[in-house]
Amino acid sequence: MKTHFGTASVHVHDDRVSLAAVNEILARKAHLILGRVELTDAGGDVAVSLIVRGTDNELGTLVAELEALPNVKASLFLPKWDDE
Repeated sequence: MKTHFGTASVHVHDDRVSLAAVNEILARKAHLILGRVELTDAGGDVAVSLIVRGTDNELGTLVAELEALPNVKASLFLPKWDDE
């Protein structure tokens, strides 16, 4: 299957239990993650930006697992080029 290079964004709204679950999922899926930046604001919300590479199925599953957690929003951006 063809692999894609893109970005994923994760936002955790003031929930340390969900944040721990996010980190567990990201550790399990580390083979898909090329880079990661995590920022916490004063209110306790956490934003995680990821550079990812994987198949549509692998990356879609990653985002779906994250979205299934309470107080977590996740999105995926995989640019499609004219030659693809």
